[in-house]
Amino acid sequence: MSSSVEEYSPSQITEKGPEALAEWEARNSGKLLQCLAPGGMTKPQRSALEDLNPIVLIEGGNRSGKTRTAAADVASYALNIHPMRRWTTPPQIWLCSVSFELFSQGAWPHLINFLFLKGESIYDLPSRYVERVDWLRGTIPKSITLRNGAEITIKSYEQGPSAFQAAQLDLAVIDEECDTSIWQELRARFMAAKSPHIIIAATPIKGVDWLAQLRIMAEKHQAGVVHYR
Repeated sequence: MSSSVEEYSPSQITEKGPEALAEWEARNSGKLLQCLAPGGMTKPQRSALEDLNPIVLIEGGNRSGKTRTAAADVASYALNIHPMRRWTTPPQIWLCSVSFELFSQGAWPHLINFLFLKGESIYDLPSRYVERVDWLRGTIPKSITLRNGAEITIKSYEQGPSAFQAAQLDLAVIDEECDTSIWQELRARFMAAKSPHIIIAATPIKGVDWLAQLRIMAEKHQAGVVHYR
């Protein structure tokens, strides 16, 4: 097949048949696949991604790759291509950050790389995998809905504990430390979940008690908590 296949948009290439679409995706969707492939992550990052414990704590300094690892988990799970966890009913996913602005600077660029194919625009939707993005303001999203029904909702600690109530979740990512009141609400969201999974990606600066307690529990191999550095 001619290399000109790269010149087409997703909507144009779809009209050319399944073989053309498969080739186009192979050439343009490499970001997430490269991340999930052998060598795409460090050994601790890969172990954290594949860990099936209910609570996975990933700690490290700035630019240590912890946010990228959490974003890869969210994207692969939402797309239902996660190496260890799959779903039959579209999942509800929360990605929680200190503020919407920090999310847009941290995890959001990774999600764009993982959820959108080369040449796709976050504003020209639906795309191959994304049905719609609901915007909070400007370039800051408040939710991403995939075409397979998976829903990723962005939460900010600035919204307060009440914004973290009244929902049942399949996956939550806590990107940096939050107050104890928010942590308690997040844990409550998984009380009725069959396979709860919480990823905490943090640089421990505040020294919040609940995070220190999780670290101790992980060291003692208690209550389904695991710690990666």
